[in-house]
Amino acid sequence: MEILFIIGFICFLVFKWLDTELSNKNSGLTNNKSYTPSPIRRQSAELTAANEFQSVIKRAIGAESRLKISYKDLEGRVTTRTITPKQLFLTEGSGELALSSYCHLRREKRTFIVDRIIELDLL
Repeated sequence: MEILFIIGFICFLVFKWLDTELSNKNSGLTNNKSYTPSPIRRQSAELTAANEFQSVIKRAIGAESRLKISYKDLEGRVTTRTITPKQLFLTEGSGELALSSYCHLRREKRTFIVDRIIELDLL
C-alpha cells in the first residue's frame, strides 16, 4: 500500500513538472477545437519531438480525444492504431514513460511505451 502511495506521489510530481514545462513552451497555443495539427513524426534522438508527443498526448487526455498512432512493438513491427489515451505514467521496472489507453483496433485497454510511438495525430 505504501509503495502505491509513493509511486502515485512520484507520478504526481513528474506530471506537475511536465505540465509546467509544457505550459511554458506552449503558452501560445489555444484550446480551439477546430485546431487540427499536422501529424508529428518522431525523429531518433530528438528531444523536441518527444516533448511535442507528450504535449499532444496530454491535450488528448484532457479533451478526451482520440489519437491515431504508428507504434513499433518489441519485434520491430509497426502498426497504426486509433486510441483513446487515459493516463501517462512511469513503468515500475524501467521507468519508461507509458500511456494507458483504450485501443480501438484491439477493442481493449492497452499500454504503449511513448518512446515507441513513431507518429502521432490528434483526431
